[in-house]
Amino acid sequence: MIGRFSIPGRCPSPCLTRCLILCLALVGLPLPLPPAPAAALPHAPVDQVRLFAQCAGRYSALAEHEALFDGAASERAQARRDLYVELMEAVLPDAAALSGGTALAWRIAAKHAQSVLLRRATFLEDPAAAARSRRAAEYHFAECRASILGG
Repeated sequence: MIGRFSIPGRCPSPCLTRCLILCLALVGLPLPLPPAPAAALPHAPVDQVRLFAQCAGRYSALAEHEALFDGAASERAQARRDLYVELMEAVLPDAAALSGGTALAWRIAAKHAQSVLLRRATFLEDPAAAARSRRAAEYHFAECRASILGG
């Protein structure tokens, strides 16, 4: 037992898990990432808002990153970001315990994390570290694509 988390058990917080994965990627430790999640859309409105806010942030980071290289790809990422913003806003009223500020904080945190991964994947001189960042970034995009039909 470490603190309140047991080592053999599952981490109780998906945000904590993502943060740990990002930290491991940033320090260059190997990450055995599982295949992209194929889980169904979460049932709880709060979890749906979190997922859609994180996806909006991730695609916002991609739009900014792609603007450096490919304007058309940036526009596609912006359109995808707008889709997730609309989904988030549609579900937000059902998540009575949440404020728009909480959803915005999730979106900003996800955008920053994804931006770091994209920047590392593109500009790192260490090919192995760049590949790890690329896989981690793709894993998060796959999670978003799995959340909508025709992803």
